[in-house]
Amino acid sequence: MSAVPIQRSATVALSLQEALWPSLEATASNLANSTTSGFKRVFTETIEAKQVSSHGEVSYVSLSTLNHDFTPGSIRQTGNTYDLAISGDGFFQVTGGKLTQNSYFNLSADGRILAPSGDALMNDGGGEISIPTNSKFINIAQDGTITNQNGILGKVGVFNVADKKTLKYGKDGYFTPQGQVDAATDVTVHQGFVMESNVNPIEETIRLIEIQRRYEQAEKILKESYELATDVVNVSSRSAV
Repeated sequence: MSAVPIQRSATVALSLQEALWPSLEATASNLANSTTSGFKRVFTETIEAKQVSSHGEVSYVSLSTLNHDFTPGSIRQTGNTYDLAISGDGFFQVTGGKLTQNSYFNLSADGRILAPSGDALMNDGGGEISIPTNSKFINIAQDGTITNQNGILGKVGVFNVADKKTLKYGKDGYFTPQGQVDAATDVTVHQGFVMESNVNPIEETIRLIEIQRRYEQAEKILKESYELATDVVNVSSRSAV
């Protein structure tokens, strides 16, 4: 809320409900993606908005921003050749320059390494990786170098951005960089592993209950304000007769 006129307590309660709704959506999204590989927990930041009049100062709740917690999730071994996880501060890049830490990849019939969405995994130069169909084995080293029985085939790209708050999160589960993307340093690629979601379902469930309680408290204030206003109108009407 950018500007709220100073009114009775109902306005304060409405501002709280308005701020709680995005928090509810964020928590619900976290719970829904608690098992999604590489998912980053969403959280909201709220600020206190104050307005001053001749009647004094009134504080309102105002939603600030929606953010992602980029704390890495745990790494779990799968043993699948094309599952890849990153230790350190970095992202995989897929078709369109989108970034992800979703670790589930598979090999297409034409030799491309694909994410669950069907987007191709990019190499360190931003191009698609090609795996020859006659490969007897595929080894992906900790620096991302891909080899088969004939030698080096390429290198998995691991990238990062200077300010993660500039990343735009899409409904497809990918982050789109708004500026320059650089090669990540001090990272390790793990073949046959996946990165788990960093969501803690128990904490999110508790948070969901807290949001519901606060919403109900605001609803109670609104109801009491309405009843008080109704009583005032009724008294005024009888006095005018």
